[in-house]
Amino acid sequence: INQYMKNKSFIISDLIYRLSCTLPFILRYGYKFVRYFLLLSLKNELFAAPPGAIDTFLKVYITEAFDKGEFDPKYTVDYIYRALYSSLRGATFDWCLNSGQNDLRSAYSSTLNILLDEFINSKNKTPAKNLVQ
Repeated sequence: INQYMKNKSFIISDLIYRLSCTLPFILRYGYKFVRYFLLLSLKNELFAAPPGAIDTFLKVYITEAFDKGEFDPKYTVDYIYRALYSSLRGATFDWCLNSGQNDLRSAYSSTLNILLDEFINSKNKTPAKNLVQ
């Protein structure tokens, strides 16, 4: 993350940092609790997107970065948002299915780096490889 912060905009660096901060929270509660929460979110929209949750700040940060030209304009804010948010949920879901036995942090970091490499505007691009840890 520090290398990325030196070479990239604050907004993208902050986005990466805030996404990475959600992982200790998920890990602290454990896969049983998180699995139950994911099941509730499938049944009740309030659990899927509670006010003030990660999806709220994520949309704001993506919109701000997009407006400042950080993301490639061939993608929409909504598309980038859905891809980043669903990748976090997908990595978390997979971690729960594996009873917390796989490395959630590594799995999500790899996915996030791939997505950011694709979405970041080519004029601002430095490969995101190994930036999220």
